[in-house]
Amino acid sequence: MARKKHRLKTHETGVGAAVVRRPAGANPADRTRGPARSRAGIPPALRALLVGAVTLLSAVLLVVLFEESEAAVVARSSSASGEPSAATVHRALRLDGRSALSYPGRDQYVNRSGAFTAECWVRGGRPTGEQTVLGNRHYGGFGLTWSIASKRLDRLTGWLNMSDVPGTGHAGYLLLRPPHSWKTTTWTHVALVHDKGVARLFLNGTLRAEGISGGRIRLSGMPLLVGADPTGTGDPEQFFTGEIDDVRISSVARYREDFSPPVRHVSDEHTALLLDFESADEPFRDLSPAGRKTTVIGTPRAVTTTR
Repeated sequence: MARKKHRLKTHETGVGAAVVRRPAGANPADRTRGPARSRAGIPPALRALLVGAVTLLSAVLLVVLFEESEAAVVARSSSASGEPSAATVHRALRLDGRSALSYPGRDQYVNRSGAFTAECWVRGGRPTGEQTVLGNRHYGGFGLTWSIASKRLDRLTGWLNMSDVPGTGHAGYLLLRPPHSWKTTTWTHVALVHDKGVARLFLNGTLRAEGISGGRIRLSGMPLLVGADPTGTGDPEQFFTGEIDDVRISSVARYREDFSPPVRHVSDEHTALLLDFESADEPFRDLSPAGRKTTVIGTPRAVTTTR
């Protein structure tokens, strides 16, 4: 009778699995125990515990690396004398989509003539949903929005509440929207300016939108929020996710034509609000002559960043 051939069963994992051949007559019991057999002897409960510990440690390390990465960039860009370059030393406001800063809204940010400038540096993710960089645009006021899904405004947009919007015959918002999108993940300087019946929106110092305002700016009694917009009751909504730096509101029109954005905004007699987030003790303090009181909403943080 012909003998039946015995088939060799194999299990391959990965690419390029090797086949190991034993000399004829070798005893299977003489094989050296490899790492795979040693791991097989670990009890399942202990193995699961070890895997969980390694996963937790990896997560902690990733968080630490994320928080320190920007600070490390600043350190690496320092000069040989140990002094960091002026263009890289900054602390900015980081917002998580649930946090904001609130300042009194009944104080006047706009000059009686209607002249004012609202400006800041900002960066974030792709504009989606309803997000406001700063503003108090309820029953009046002004604002800078990151995106307004209900109106399909998926880019930085300036808002002014006017007593008479040209072409409408009634009060409402004048919107200034750039014709093109921009690279949202890099720092962008944005400035909303109103002066002598003309509203302008500048991105990185370049005029991107302009409009005849008509009438006068209607002032708002709502709180001025950085990183959100107030509802009719003053509560925050439309939270922003990203980073904001060097917020300055002035009672004069600082720009009428293209300009080089200042790396840092400074305070003068026309400054109605100034936030630079540089102080380790009081990062949210208003540095303007008015020294407005800050109300913190959620858990905003001042973090080291580069620009």
